[in-house]
Amino acid sequence: VRLSQLDARRGREYIACKDMNPGDVLFEVEPLAAVLRHEYLEKYCSVCFVSFDYEDQAQICDSCKLFSICKECDSLQSKTDAESTFLDIHKQSGECEVLQKGQMLDTTTRMLRRLYYHHLQAEVKKTSSDVSGEQSAILSEFGSVSGLVGLDKLETHAQSKDKATLDSYREYAKTVLFPEENSEVPSDEGNRNKLLDRAVAWIQAMQHNQHAVTDDLSGDVIGNMMTPEGSLFNHSCRPNVAWCVGRGGRLRFVASQAVTAGTPLCITYPSEHC
Repeated sequence: VRLSQLDARRGREYIACKDMNPGDVLFEVEPLAAVLRHEYLEKYCSVCFVSFDYEDQAQICDSCKLFSICKECDSLQSKTDAESTFLDIHKQSGECEVLQKGQMLDTTTRMLRRLYYHHLQAEVKKTSSDVSGEQSAILSEFGSVSGLVGLDKLETHAQSKDKATLDSYREYAKTVLFPEENSEVPSDEGNRNKLLDRAVAWIQAMQHNQHAVTDDLSGDVIGNMMTPEGSLFNHSCRPNVAWCVGRGGRLRFVASQAVTAGTPLCITYPSEHC
């Protein structure tokens, strides 16, 4: 697929580079952040969101006793050379601590902690924190659209410019990212303010660019995922692209009908997915 500029008003869109048949995979990405709603943590895998009615539980966090992983995701991660396991990220991002305290359990707080985790990892490695591993599938006129770099490039038409609103976002970000006991708070005030500005942009991006994941049987929204690549699809009431969550928590975007080269690729913004 190719990501191209439409115009100043309509923004960007994905275009098919070749003819595709129904079921053909456009690309597959690892979400930048993905969290279950707290009331579903004991019922679903925290990585792929599969119900434990259909897949056995393999691991559970020994600290919060809520974050758990299915056998399939546990098996998949054991076959990779990833530096951090799913449980490592859960703990190192601060999500585990949030769940233990039982305060600020909303998905936005925990998503923000995940984004901050990727920011810290990128600082250590001096990289762009591209976690998708599938960037080659997207031909972009705008450079990388993955990881935090891609998230920073997201533009929403509903971004607030109201000072009171932005100040409230800033205070919220400060509460989530910089609790008094957090040893990772930047000591330099300039760097701290830059990070808070970035966090405010993340919050605004999350308001309009998350993928809500539903239980296929009940239709209940059980969690949210954030992937810059997936957020760049435009909406259509007659979409030609569907998406699903696979084992390991990766989001897969597939053609839902025959598509010819040069055709715009669209999803539907409501939470229904394949």
